[in-house]
Amino acid sequence: MNRLPLGLRLLFAALLTLPSCTPVNRLMKAKPAKQRSAFVDPARTPVNESARSPWHYAAFAADNKALAALAQKRGIYIAPVLTSGVRPVSKKLAATGYSHSRPEHLRLVAATLRREFARALGGTVASPWRTHLRPGKDTLVLEMNLLELDPTSAPGNVTKTAVKYTVGPIASMGVGLFTGGCIAVEGRLRAGPGGPVIMQFADKEKDKATFYNINDYRPLGHANKTAAEWADQCAAFLRDRGAKVKESFFFTPYLY
Repeated sequence: MNRLPLGLRLLFAALLTLPSCTPVNRLMKAKPAKQRSAFVDPARTPVNESARSPWHYAAFAADNKALAALAQKRGIYIAPVLTSGVRPVSKKLAATGYSHSRPEHLRLVAATLRREFARALGGTVASPWRTHLRPGKDTLVLEMNLLELDPTSAPGNVTKTAVKYTVGPIASMGVGLFTGGCIAVEGRLRAGPGGPVIMQFADKEKDKATFYNINDYRPLGHANKTAAEWADQCAAFLRDRGAKVKESFFFTPYLY
């Protein structure tokens, strides 16, 4: 770290002090996505628990019978993620550079979301459920809808990195406004196939701020990391209704 320019060292030290500052973290993170459909219906889950969640929105049903399914069911099925309503890419660089890759990007991210939630909710020792390949009478069902997916502009971030080390980190932040990606999802947990909704959530994340991270040069790198974070957060959120689940930090010092 001593080999870094003084400006970078000071910025790095400042960023490491920010995780405990929730207002600053939320200011730097993505704003809520505009809901595009009736996939998430707040009327079904009137008990709002967004304050203890790491997401923009999270709420539970008031029906005790539906809530009891969390303890009674022994399995969980992660349904294929819907992508038909995802909005167009908002950043010109990514929209132009990855126009032919759009169907494949949607397919890959949908598969990653499904795989990560299956791992976190039903594939660990700590989970009270086991992942099932098909829905059944003894399974919860998690349904998700992908709202937004802006891939990271890898070529743009090559330029951003060059600016960072030649002009300075502040100037590179300006470039990052045009190269960063984002992902937004909404989900609902049912008490069995077609059963009553137990919990609903919605969140949006943008690429984390970095000094150097391999995901800056991968179109779906940051989106895939966010999928894993969401899955782990969901597992923690469902395990203990009384616990506050920490939201992710807008900055990462890691290389990957």
